[in-house]
Amino acid sequence: MYARTRMMNNEISRQSLGVQSKKEEYLKTADTHFSLEWLRKLVWNDLRTDLKASKCTEYCRNVKKDPWRRFVLDYLRTYQSNLGCYLEMSKALFDGEDFVLTLIDERADLIDKFVSMKVSSWWKNVQQDDNGDSLRKFASRLYTLSEEDQRAFFDIIDHLGITTDLICRRDYLYGMKLNYVSSAKRLEEQRKGENDDNNLTKERLRKAVDACKDLFWAQTAWAVVYAVCVEDWGFEKNKANFERYVQTLKVHIDYGCPTGTLDSAEASSPFFKLPTDQWHENTSSQRVFRLLEKLRSELSKA
Repeated sequence: MYARTRMMNNEISRQSLGVQSKKEEYLKTADTHFSLEWLRKLVWNDLRTDLKASKCTEYCRNVKKDPWRRFVLDYLRTYQSNLGCYLEMSKALFDGEDFVLTLIDERADLIDKFVSMKVSSWWKNVQQDDNGDSLRKFASRLYTLSEEDQRAFFDIIDHLGITTDLICRRDYLYGMKLNYVSSAKRLEEQRKGENDDNNLTKERLRKAVDACKDLFWAQTAWAVVYAVCVEDWGFEKNKANFERYVQTLKVHIDYGCPTGTLDSAEASSPFFKLPTDQWHENTSSQRVFRLLEKLRSELSKA
């Protein structure tokens, strides 16, 4: 009974850590993840092409069948639907209050809400430079959720898009003219905090890997660390960046992680390309699961 309770507590702790890590990652990359001009152009171009090529009845019929076409219409329908509240917010400032600083805090609260939604794990995999392929995959998954969850996504992404545009000096898109001068100090403090958080994350990971080094069997073992960092800590899914990051950890371990380590691991053991919850179905390697369990246990410690 005690063992089961401890396992449950570890799982809750791991999930909590994962949510917090994901929030920190979104806060660091918010200016990129929620700058949506590329999305608006993609949506508009696809809609324009569709309307030129189809008859109205054919297009309406296709919308019901195609998640991407539904996404295009739902996004356009909700675009700037929340702008009014920010216009009112800017008018209701106290004397001396900085609207941009208020928006930074507002966006942090929105991200806190966003990471609690299932779609946040999918959204971080959407890329701007893949001709919309990842966005179309996202749309397909979005429409497997309830209508309430779909509406919640479009509402919060509109909020996040507006706040990010305004923070990033794109106030002209909304017919506004903001004062950005007095916000510079706060933004600099925020960047310093992000660097401090990154150092804390690095030290925590270094200690966890060091505690697990006896379970490393070859360079391939770094694929386990990579999977945990991506799934539980919200690391960017970029193998080359991760390999460079690991080289700065300075762990005393027999097996390093030079360039090409993760590609080699996936080539020899294709299950590493899959989410960890699918590994059991695709391999019986107990050493992989011992390292996976130990590493997550170490990272869940306060």
